[in-house]
Amino acid sequence: MTFKKNDIVRCIDDGGSRHLTKGRLYVVAKDSSGGWLRLKEDNRAAGTERKWYAYRFEKAQPVPARDLRSGDTVVRIDAEGGGDSVTVGDIATVDYVERAYGDNLVTFTTRSGATHNLYDYRFALLHRPEATQAAPAPTPVPPAGPSKIDLKSLKAGDKITATVTMVVKNPVDFEGDVEVFLAGDPAGTGYSFYLTEKQDLQGTVEKAKPPIKVGDKVMLKGGSWAYTVLCLDTGKAWLKDSRGDCMTYLVSNLEHAD
Repeated sequence: MTFKKNDIVRCIDDGGSRHLTKGRLYVVAKDSSGGWLRLKEDNRAAGTERKWYAYRFEKAQPVPARDLRSGDTVVRIDAEGGGDSVTVGDIATVDYVERAYGDNLVTFTTRSGATHNLYDYRFALLHRPEATQAAPAPTPVPPAGPSKIDLKSLKAGDKITATVTMVVKNPVDFEGDVEVFLAGDPAGTGYSFYLTEKQDLQGTVEKAKPPIKVGDKVMLKGGSWAYTVLCLDTGKAWLKDSRGDCMTYLVSNLEHAD
């Protein structure tokens, strides 16, 4: 059987090679000849890809993808609708998918490292990485009981749960309200006040989570894949996974992995 450049093929005989996976889809790099073919997934310079016996493959019918996920490897199959930066037969990695004008808009990174957007039906799914088992969540440690809060240790974003003593300034009125002030503020200066050491607040403090920075290990909220932050800019983070693939996510969709 002969194959043409950009044909999508399925491996039916891996021959025991660690560079092929039986049942997986690949893209032909150039027209086959002499019973040999080359694959784009070799990650080698054009024309220097490994040669494979053509009989190890069969032609596969590309199906437009409609359920793409972050990390999927895809190939463009539809030449319509613009997007000249990535052409039919080009391979890319899905960064994320979002709804736009009633369809699924895919943000993806090409093998050259460029990031673009196209609708999902212009791609076929080549490979979906196996999900890795997330590390078991640590056993939660119950919060310590109320203790004196060190005001000097507090930072913006910290949440304080405190027990305070209030004193009635005026008893219930005709509307059923009671005016009170803090026991440490006998003057009853109003609703807005500053915390002072004199109030001797007893309670617990929930420390604010540190901001994400370059070099941190992060994951998508609710996800299990870990990434390393390469760069941050205007609410976006450029990430690299364990395979060396790069992608872009909104910082608001990320959380620390550890």
